[in-house]
Amino acid sequence: MRYFQAIIAYDGTNYHGWQMQPGLKTVQAAMAKAFKAAFGISVSLRAASRTDAGVHANGQAITLRAALGAAIESTKIATVWNHKLPLDITVKSIIEVDCNFNIHAHVIDKIYTYDFFIERPMPTYSRFGWYYGYKIDLDKLSEALKVFEGTHDFRSFCTGDERENTVRTVISAKVTYVIERQAYRIEFRGHSFLKYMVRRMAGAALKVAATSKLTIADLQAVLAQKDPEHTLMTAPAHGLVLQEINLKEFIVSELKFKN
Repeated sequence: MRYFQAIIAYDGTNYHGWQMQPGLKTVQAAMAKAFKAAFGISVSLRAASRTDAGVHANGQAITLRAALGAAIESTKIATVWNHKLPLDITVKSIIEVDCNFNIHAHVIDKIYTYDFFIERPMPTYSRFGWYYGYKIDLDKLSEALKVFEGTHDFRSFCTGDERENTVRTVISAKVTYVIERQAYRIEFRGHSFLKYMVRRMAGAALKVAATSKLTIADLQAVLAQKDPEHTLMTAPAHGLVLQEINLKEFIVSELKFKN
């Protein structure tokens, strides 16, 4: 048995999220199918972050375990696998790791971005951002995003079904402009996020920034109430991208591949 850690990217438009689900097309299932087609054996896959339906990734971190023989050189694994993968999924890099490697224990932080347009976007970018179409007070948006920074109970910004502890720490939250896409990009950095948390924070901040009757104090009150049944928006999935997962350093020789 051999163990690896890989960085992958995917367009989540046609998938019901990362995690394998019976009868549904998922990224995990597509990767497992392609691996078996490439190497003739099954593979066990685990992701550092389970993206939801329609969400994209440029830097998802995964681990894989498979009974690959020593005759299969590590340098060829990503190349062969990529040949069998659909074009909306790619393996960017792969490294061999110890059997005890735990990817969740090595996560430092994760960076999610949410792109939105206030003018009609170019078709090549439209599936990767939300055409909001309303006038946004960008200063107010920046101020609204700051409400989420720090350690808080984010129960107001999750699915409402969580049984786990909903306290999380948002290291930073900011908005920038991506000139080549003519899009605004909200970026959240944190160690971990609840299901729908990023989309609910992005939608709520945009609603406050576009509505003169809503104030920063209103957003602070929603956060403090710890009640997910509020009327602020949840941004749609297609604008969300898992950009990067920063991992603690571990001693291996990294093997990168160009597609």
